Amino acid sequence: MDEVLIPVLGILGAVVLPIAAVAWVVYWMVIGRHRERMAMIERGLSPDEGGSNQRPSRYGSLRTGLLMAGLAIGTVAGIFLARLMAEDYEKFLLIVSLIAICGGGALVSYFFISKKLMDKEAEDASLAER
Repeated sequence: MDEVLIPVLGILGAVVLPIAAVAWVVYWMVIGRHRERMAMIERGLSPDEGGSNQRPSRYGSLRTGLLMAGLAIGTVAGIFLARLMAEDYEKFLLIVSLIAICGGGALVSYFFISKKLMDKEAEDASLAER
């Protein structure tokens, strides 16, 4: 009995459980959006008008590009530096930590670059109003 139960539980845990979790999250997102839209209709608002007042970020490609470049630099640096380590777990930890550090550095640099660009756009817009 245990010889059959362990592989079945392993398959359930590795395949069925993640799929069920994703389906559950998607279901609640759809239900939440539906309830929000119905509440807007009850108040007399058009669901299309009731979006957020924030405009979407125009620098999504910049963020993605910097993040991918940072992850690639972290991976390459980690692989080269991993040759200095003796144990396999040290190599793994070094590579993963360098990927995380370089990816985080890329996101921090994105923040400063996008802030500088937004400030410049605001300055240009204020000069254009004069």
